[in-house]
Amino acid sequence: MGLLAWFLYGQARGLTWQFDDLINLRGLTRASTQDGLVGFVFGGIAGPGGRPLALASFLADYAYWPGDPWALVRHTLVWHMMTGALVFMFFLAVLRQHERLQERAMTLAAAAAAVWLLMPIHASGILMPVQRMTVMSGFFVMATLVAYVHLRVRLAGRGTVVPILILGLVCGTGMALAYLTKENGLLLLAFVPLVEWLLLPNLAAPGPWRLWRWGMRISFLAVPAALAWRLWDTWSRMQVRYTYDREFSLAERLASEAVILWEYLRHIFIPRAALLGPFHDGHAIWNWKSVLPWLAVLAFVILLVATWRMARRGSAAWRWAFFALAFYLAAHMMESTVIPLELYFEHRNYVAALGIAGLVVVAVDTALRNASSKAVVAVVVLVMGAYHVIMLQQTTSLWGNRLLAGEMWYQAHPSSGRAAQHLSWLYRQYDFDDASIAVLDRFSSAHTGRIDIGMQALDSSCRTGTGAALGERLERLIVEVPELRNPAGVAGTIGRLGGAIRAGKCQGIELERYKALLLALMENPRIQHMPRVRHHVDHELAAIALVQGDNEARLGYLRQAFDDYPSLSGAQVVARLLFAQGRNDEAIAWIEHALARSPDGLSRRAWGVTLGSLREAIVEVERLRSSWKLPGGDDQPGGVDADDHAR
Repeated sequence: MGLLAWFLYGQARGLTWQFDDLINLRGLTRASTQDGLVGFVFGGIAGPGGRPLALASFLADYAYWPGDPWALVRHTLVWHMMTGALVFMFFLAVLRQHERLQERAMTLAAAAAAVWLLMPIHASGILMPVQRMTVMSGFFVMATLVAYVHLRVRLAGRGTVVPILILGLVCGTGMALAYLTKENGLLLLAFVPLVEWLLLPNLAAPGPWRLWRWGMRISFLAVPAALAWRLWDTWSRMQVRYTYDREFSLAERLASEAVILWEYLRHIFIPRAALLGPFHDGHAIWNWKSVLPWLAVLAFVILLVATWRMARRGSAAWRWAFFALAFYLAAHMMESTVIPLELYFEHRNYVAALGIAGLVVVAVDTALRNASSKAVVAVVVLVMGAYHVIMLQQTTSLWGNRLLAGEMWYQAHPSSGRAAQHLSWLYRQYDFDDASIAVLDRFSSAHTGRIDIGMQALDSSCRTGTGAALGERLERLIVEVPELRNPAGVAGTIGRLGGAIRAGKCQGIELERYKALLLALMENPRIQHMPRVRHHVDHELAAIALVQGDNEARLGYLRQAFDDYPSLSGAQVVARLLFAQGRNDEAIAWIEHALARSPDGLSRRAWGVTLGSLREAIVEVERLRSSWKLPGGDDQPGGVDADDHAR
């Protein structure tokens, strides 16, 4: 099955980069230097943990960036194969603890691993290069569960605390490794108790019974308790994000996720290649005034209660059904509840589908043993298995045909801004400039407030010389700024547009009118509450000030850009500009300010080394300058000017 999976995913060889790849992996270009290496591995922005272990794995792909996305995906596919092997080992170890399934444990475990390995819903997580983070986190989660089950069986019935400490150390280490690849590795705190309670119910405690029982309970409750605490502790900041960064409220997110969790299940059991893909940012938003979210929640509650009641009667199939449902919901606790993330990503099911794979195999085994006509069951299994293999082949081959994929994804998700941008970019790669701009124009016309798409259309029109009058396009953008809906999209577009305007490629657009657009953006409440986006607007204003020869304004905007979103390169630029102007005391004070804003961990050390060296150089220059000061007032002998001073 591993060879079949490798062959099927090989159909995607012609794939291209996706929306999150550049922003997360662009630092790989500079990884050949020590500072660049540290900055790339420990400067991740994908999550609060930085995901350094996942980023470090991309160092092996340095030679292929940014020219060969398939090479990165091929590396990810190796991780997927290894995770599949761990899934097999997990099911084998667990099934051997069930008396009714022991004899067939090897066959059932292999079948469960094959089901999980070939699920079409995993395709987007594997075929998006940056989502190796998801796959690696799944690998460490499964490695931890395998180690736990094997140790748990060996240590059953011990009477001391030592076995519990050993299990805690193993699980803690695995959780740390999973967390360093993606933050949902913390869900191991819930996964381990579920495995213990539902799949290993007959094993004696590995230590004092009360300590073990309460330890499992506390571990399971740790994640929901942490989420509740985060909700309470960051309530105001979270509401700011929901209000200004997202197009839905917390209540709407919870209602929408209740429906989406059922959509995931539909794609797991009855996948369709046309509906699977990376673009779901235009998904429908539900609220609690609608009936469907309530029905979705009620259905989950009924299923949980029903499967639990049936499982308590001793049925292996129903116990696996309850485990599959509980594990699935637990796996979505972080990414599908209160944290203000985007609503929908298929790769969130990479680990969540584990229990479902086991349930499918145990249910088929039960049906084959109890059905009056085993042939009927066998035919159904073969048909469904062939269907899933065909859907995976269609999905991966679609990814491999990048232009067709872009058109089909946009057709399936016409409300997705990313799908529109991706198709436009693909058309531009094939020199279909008019079609590229037309896609953006149609989308921005149909979705008021998506000025990020309008800005991209303007940029493309500038560079190709096609489309409507450029000045009119810019004025429409300025008018629509108060209705801005996707502020994060502005950050990804504004730099290219500004560069084209300053280079004179946008005939009919005056620099002052572009500046008016930037100032209007700075007045928008969504931008004001998003420092990372303000950072990009500040940089554009600084670039205009440079063109206009206003060095003081340029410095002010660059300082503000750093304060909005601190970066080592931003700190260096400001310090060097101050130094070039002979304002050494200010440069030293700025470096101290920047160091106070440096991130934690090894990145902080890298900042200290780099900025510390710059500070020492400036201090030394200032010392020499003071020793050279002449009575006549010249700062340096021989009339050294500011440029010489900077050098």
